[in-house]
Formats: sequence, structure tokens, C-alpha cells
Amino acid sequence: MPLTRAAAASRTPLRTAQRWPNRYRTSGLAGLAPARRRSTGRRSEPELVRLIEGMALRHPRPSLATITRRAARAAAEQGWVPVSYTTVRAIVTALDPAMLTLAHDGPVAFRDTYELVYRRRAERPNLMWQADHTQLDILVGVPVVAARKTTTMA
Repeated sequence: MPLTRAAAASRTPLRTAQRWPNRYRTSGLAGLAPARRRSTGRRSEPELVRLIEGMALRHPRPSLATITRRAARAAAEQGWVPVSYTTVRAIVTALDPAMLTLAHDGPVAFRDTYELVYRRRAERPNLMWQADHTQLDILVGVPVVAARKTTTMA
């Protein structure tokens, strides 16, 4: 059976079907196994990542484009591979939101957002009770009594 007809019958792209015999000839059955993907992690210099994180924590907050330009300038000075805008965005969004709040909005905003204001600890069960109280709305009204309509027949 021709390779083109076999590929069409199995719904396999022709180019893929052409690669399989070549891989089998060069590597045997191991050549037909799916190839493992390379690591897709960041390959930036750790110093450059720390520099980007430090710039993201500055006050006032610089834009991602500004951080990208400054990081590219620093990478060129050090002889490192510059990072893309997407990589800078990934580094900045991976930062802890609490740390960003503290750096950009100050300690008051941090405390109001992330600290537990009334944190108490009981040493044993029922040692501490808490209750929330609100005033109860009581409606006082006059009961409505339906008066019977009486008719007299003469």
C-alpha cells in the first residue's frame, strides 16, 4: 500500500507518516516514541530576575514596559540575554500580592488587607465566646379585626 494512501486511511498527516520510517531506520522502536519536550522554564539570569522584582516593588510603580526597557539595558551592560515583555510580566505577576501591597500602598493598606486585626487564641474549648449583637426591629401595630357586615332583612 502506498504511504500516501496509508496516511490518509489512518488520518495521519503525510509528513508525519514520512518521518516515521526514517526514525525507525535510524533509532529503531525508540525513535517512534514521542519526543520529550525541552524545559520551558525561564532561562534568565537570577540576578536579572531579582533586578526585575526589585524594580516592580519600587514606589511609584513603574509600568511593565519601563521595567522591560531597564532590564534590557542592564542585560546588555552585563552581557546577558535580554528578557521579553512576556517574561517580565510573568516575573512581576508571580510576586506575592501582599508584598506588592506593602511596597506600593504602604503599611496601613497592608495591615487593613492582610493582617488579622482581632486575632485571639483560646487555650481550650469554650474558653472564649464571641457574639454579634444587633438591635432587633420590633414592629408594633394595631391588630386589624375584620368587622362583619350585618344585613337586616325586613
